[in-house]
Amino acid sequence: MTVSHRLRQTSALSSPTVEAVHRSAEHLREWLVRTGLVYGSAARERFVRAHPALFGFAFHLTLRGYERWRTRLGVTDTLDAFSQYIAPRHQRWN
Repeated sequence: MTVSHRLRQTSALSSPTVEAVHRSAEHLREWLVRTGLVYGSAARERFVRAHPALFGFAFHLTLRGYERWRTRLGVTDTLDAFSQYIAPRHQRWN
C-alpha cells in the first residue's frame, strides 16, 4: 500500500484525525527547518530524542514501532508517512 493510498484512507477518517496528521507533519517540518536537518533516519531519530514528552525516553521503541508499521503496510519512509505514524501520539500531546 502506497503512502498516497494510505493518506487517502486517512482523509476518509474523521476530520480531527486528518488534522492530527497535518499538525504532526507541520511540527516535524518546522523542527527540521530550525535544526537545519533533512528528513531521513538520522533526523527522525534526533526528532524523537528531542521530544521525550511526546515519545518517552525509550526512543528506540518508537523508531522500531515505526519500522514495523511501515513493513506491515508496505509504506515508504517519508516525512508524510512518519507524520501519519506519530499523529495519534501527537494529538494526545497537544
